[in-house]
Amino acid sequence: MVRIIAIVVFGDLSVFLAFVLFGMAEHGAGMNQAILRTALPFGISWIAISPWLGAYKESTLFDSKHLAKTLYKLSLIWLICGAVALVARDLLTDRSFIVAFAVVSILTQWFLLIIWRCVIMLAAVRLFKR
Repeated sequence: MVRIIAIVVFGDLSVFLAFVLFGMAEHGAGMNQAILRTALPFGISWIAISPWLGAYKESTLFDSKHLAKTLYKLSLIWLICGAVALVARDLLTDRSFIVAFAVVSILTQWFLLIIWRCVIMLAAVRLFKR
């Protein structure tokens, strides 16, 4: 179980890095700056808060029978973590709140996170059926 959770954590953090890479391609920002300003606040927020809200519980990782309920729960967890990350990002970068960035970052990372979690959930179900 610990190995599966480690894989999921790695994948979750990869989602935030993928968002940064998409943003770099779009805006031409530098890698170090983009990671520090964007990936770090979202990653830290997710790692610090989401386990307490159940993002790594067995039912959240493997319950493909109740997929809609699981994805709803992950979505709520993401909204909380994403909001905290946006506030942290604004405080760390000493920038004002930008609504367009907030909407794009929350929606894009939510979409990537849900896709990733569906893939890993289906893979885990297949692996454990054997």
